[in-house]
Amino acid sequence: MKKRTFSIIILTIFILILGIYPIIQYLNQGEITPTTSLAYAVITDETNKYSLDQYTEVLEDKNKSWIIEDIKQKEQNSMFQRLDDRHSFGYTDSAYWVKIQVENQTNQSDWFLEIENAALNYIDFYIEKEDGTFFHKITGDQYPFYEREVLHKNFVFKLPLETNKIQTIYARFEAGGIMFFPMNIWSPDSFARYNYQSQLIWGIYFGSMAIMLIYHLFVFFITNNKSYLYYVFTIFFLAFFQIADSGFAYEFLWPTHPVLNEVSSSVIASLSLFTFLILSKTILDAKAHAPLIYKIFNVLSGLTIISFFFSFFVPYSTSIHLLKVLFIAYLIPTLFLIGITLKNRHQPARYFLLAVSFVFLGILVSMFKSIIIPITILTDNSNKIGSILFVIFLSFSIGSYINIVKKESEQEKRQRVLLMHLHKYIRSLTETLALEDIYRLVLNSMLKVSEHQHGAFFTVQNENIQFLSFDKHFPLEKLNNSTQSIEEIELLDNIMKYRKPLFLKDEKLTLWDNALHVDSLFGIPIIHQDSILAIVLLFSSHVHEFEENILETTLDFAVQAGISIRNALLFEETKKLATFDGLTNIYNRKYFFDLAKKECERSKRYNYPLSIMMIDIDYFKEINDTYGHATGDKVLRKTADVLKDMLRVSDIVGRYGGEEFIVALPQTDIDNAYILAERIRVAIENESFPTNNGQHLSVTISIGISMLEDAHKSLFEVVDKADRALYKVKNSGRNNVDILL
Repeated sequence: MKKRTFSIIILTIFILILGIYPIIQYLNQGEITPTTSLAYAVITDETNKYSLDQYTEVLEDKNKSWIIEDIKQKEQNSMFQRLDDRHSFGYTDSAYWVKIQVENQTNQSDWFLEIENAALNYIDFYIEKEDGTFFHKITGDQYPFYEREVLHKNFVFKLPLETNKIQTIYARFEAGGIMFFPMNIWSPDSFARYNYQSQLIWGIYFGSMAIMLIYHLFVFFITNNKSYLYYVFTIFFLAFFQIADSGFAYEFLWPTHPVLNEVSSSVIASLSLFTFLILSKTILDAKAHAPLIYKIFNVLSGLTIISFFFSFFVPYSTSIHLLKVLFIAYLIPTLFLIGITLKNRHQPARYFLLAVSFVFLGILVSMFKSIIIPITILTDNSNKIGSILFVIFLSFSIGSYINIVKKESEQEKRQRVLLMHLHKYIRSLTETLALEDIYRLVLNSMLKVSEHQHGAFFTVQNENIQFLSFDKHFPLEKLNNSTQSIEEIELLDNIMKYRKPLFLKDEKLTLWDNALHVDSLFGIPIIHQDSILAIVLLFSSHVHEFEENILETTLDFAVQAGISIRNALLFEETKKLATFDGLTNIYNRKYFFDLAKKECERSKRYNYPLSIMMIDIDYFKEINDTYGHATGDKVLRKTADVLKDMLRVSDIVGRYGGEEFIVALPQTDIDNAYILAERIRVAIENESFPTNNGQHLSVTISIGISMLEDAHKSLFEVVDKADRALYKVKNSGRNNVDILL
């Protein structure tokens, strides 16, 4: 439904735009109707301004060849026609003659006649005398400004009117631009007041534009953002076009250069359209939202520059027609682009649409005033009001665009920082294989990358999870190293089932029967080769909105963390294989001697005793032959378990080979070693060892003991003596303990 509505809106806009140009052309052409009974203008004391539109008769001179005498003759032949309210004749090469009759019923004889079009090339003004001759005055923008009878941006003539007498006024017009000639008669005092008010309104307008221009120019110097510079140029050329089009430029800037005045409007209009094109595609981010329209804008920009140079060499009417075509060619893709950017929720597009709407509303009101819209101070200045609102909302649009650019810049900066941290963390992960260090590093790294405050690490072991907290401020830190079934914790069970990150806001959770309220939670499974190795929960005390780049970075890091954890687990397994005996899960022979050597050196350094036990299972071969090797393995494991249970944490036990075990007893003299050996022998003798066929058997062991009593002796000498003591026991009947010093 939304797509259909959007398409209808775009299609409607397209149809409306296609209709604008013909409507403008139609309105510019105007209509004239034959004169029937035409009243003349009557000037009284009640009114100080008289619009002459309804009293104007018009005659078109297509060849521009008639003189005033020809006009008198044609007047007698009733060839003049009445001008209706739409008094514009568009772009034409014809000259137009005007006839107006005026009766002055006041005692004042000095009046002004104002023609409100500053772009008329030639104006011939005639007032008929009593003897049939004429006062003749000439002006136009093809003459130096200082030659005007009244120095004003519009064309103003002094109009002497005799009291209580009907006088006929003739005027001839030629225009390089649009042919229209609205005329007013003013009393001197009223004209002075009107001129003052007009200058004040123009001053407010240009002052507003200047303030916006200067302010944004300073902003450009501070931020060095080109968008503000494009905006400054747009304001400048828009205001400059108004100056040139209204006649102020000819009055104050180049009053002695008519040729420059003729081309100025089209030249400045070209530059104004060019800067607005650049600004439009920048603010609306055309390259990102609509690459095709972006290319169209680039083509139009090039054509506008060509139009700029053409304006110096082609007639004004030609250059203006070209600019109109370019403007409509710009307007259509711009409206499409606005629709696309609004659909994509591009915030600057809203202000941009308002800006364009206001300037067009001003133009439309100006076009239709006196036709279907009454003339008031607002409608009379609709162009100025529209352009000021255009500049203001365009400023809002730029501000919104800059905020987006700034936000994207900050995101890029944060992303660079995150990537820097990520690189650092990944490098740290690759530099260690200690599992606990990796767990701590993964948790701290994810807290940093995701900008959360607290976190917990859960290792996954079969169907259980172990809680690890490396944050003493975490609410459940006291439960560190707790283990629980995954199914008993719904939150973690969901992450395990769906194998995806979990986001929660303002939730009440229960972990290990502990109630926990969080404003924001981010649960991340750490997966390697389809196996979930761990789960990280990140907590925040405020509602956290994840930016896409931060989320991607966090999840990318989780992948790397999975690789590192898996490598560490493999290292732990490899290390265990290199350290422990695979069958009995006690130290293997090599690692036993590595530890025992260190203990021997420590014993020599600090002069404390070190005893060694050699233990052998009696008749182990017969057990294997009778009950099988599987039962023999059970006997070995059970014997190792009894040894671990009866020894201290500081004692070192290892498998010496076959059915033989070796034990190092730090800080234990020979007497205490003997007592311990005897306890172990009795414990083994009393232990019941299961077989594979469901039977139980009894096992005995033989033990030989020796002690390091000479600092010059080596560990291997002590082991050798304990081994000889063991063989002495075995040769004397087994199931006994013997000492050899």
